[in-house]
Amino acid sequence: MKNEIIEKIRRAIEARLYENIVIGIRADNYRYADGDELYCSTHQIDGEEDVQELDGTCVVPLWQGEVGRYEIEDVIEEISEDWDYILNIVREYDGRYITIAISNRYELGWDEYDGGRQELIACNAICIAQIER
Repeated sequence: MKNEIIEKIRRAIEARLYENIVIGIRADNYRYADGDELYCSTHQIDGEEDVQELDGTCVVPLWQGEVGRYEIEDVIEEISEDWDYILNIVREYDGRYITIAISNRYELGWDEYDGGRQELIACNAICIAQIER
């Protein structure tokens, strides 16, 4: 399964060469098909009643940056090396599915994981693949 998902990630990156992108993973309760846009996440500030809808979906970044034509293999190698580590972080979150997404616009989120690394809010994120738990 990992190799199939990595191949889907490769194709998604190839379609966005020379764009600044993020490949992110998130726990999810929604079922998406490959290519679907992910629903926006919500955020509630501690101690407040109001919940605000974000301009994107919260993800743990698997990889981010700009990819050129000759760098794809290096990026895929980095993703393959970090796959199990990031997947184990996301497995700690609730959700029926684990969603792998790509976005070309993102900003810092609020939550930290793994010693100060920060989640990202991926705007207009597109589902690359999903794993059912």
